[in-house]
Amino acid sequence: MTKYSYMIGTTMGNLKNVESLDATLAAKNACLPPKGLYVEPYSVYRIAANGLEVGDGFPRCIWQFDAMHQNQLDDLLAYVPSAQSAVVYIRTRKDDRTYKYYKAIMHRPKPDEMQPGFSNMWHDVTFNFTMLELQADP
Repeated sequence: MTKYSYMIGTTMGNLKNVESLDATLAAKNACLPPKGLYVEPYSVYRIAANGLEVGDGFPRCIWQFDAMHQNQLDDLLAYVPSAQSAVVYIRTRKDDRTYKYYKAIMHRPKPDEMQPGFSNMWHDVTFNFTMLELQADP
């Protein structure tokens, strides 16, 4: 049974829980959810002429994994098969700790930012999601 509600899919109809992407790992409770990072309402923050900070751009979020098995990484990378980014649908946390559905652009993690570990594990794996568009609950 999954503890968190982070989900991903290519359509709203085929969303899968991130902790259940790999059935073998899920049976062992070895798939970890991302850290509880929230949707940021803006992608860029600027200081206006009056000195106040203002937000601009589309919402974004980050899924950061402290540790991830190679199988779980491969399952997530399958959503961006041949490109650096792709359109996906996700369910992720907002700043009020509720989960909402979004259409987003998923960006492949940069290889030099991930740390290889032992036994097919990776550390500090970060997936960026940009251009978030809120979707109606199914």
